[in-house]
Amino acid sequence: MKKFWITYSDSWKSSPLAFWVHVPISGEFYDETAEFQPEAPKKKLEGYAIYNIELDGFTFEFSSKEQILHFIEVLSQKVMPTSKQLSAKRGAKLGPNRHWLSRLPAKTKSYKYREKLVRFINSELDNI
Repeated sequence: MKKFWITYSDSWKSSPLAFWVHVPISGEFYDETAEFQPEAPKKKLEGYAIYNIELDGFTFEFSSKEQILHFIEVLSQKVMPTSKQLSAKRGAKLGPNRHWLSRLPAKTKSYKYREKLVRFINSELDNI
């Protein structure tokens, strides 16, 4: 089953990719005055948009288009980088076991599944 929907939240930072994609250039990540690169998502009247994508019983959650594009970039690779390599790029003191890629279910990491997932996400990008 394929499904895409948007919900709203009081926080964009709880999304699994938020910490790894939006890097603070001033302040701390959980500081309300922090500025980020890429820019943090904007709050709408309903709250922060949370983009949910479900494919074959697995649901993926994002709080910005930049997170989705990063997700696609990583999953599109025939041989994915390791969570250790991706953690090092972020420059954080958190270990690779805390990285979003290491938290994905094993069944979602096969190339066949990733191809299907990336195709579906790309088909929904206009809705974001």
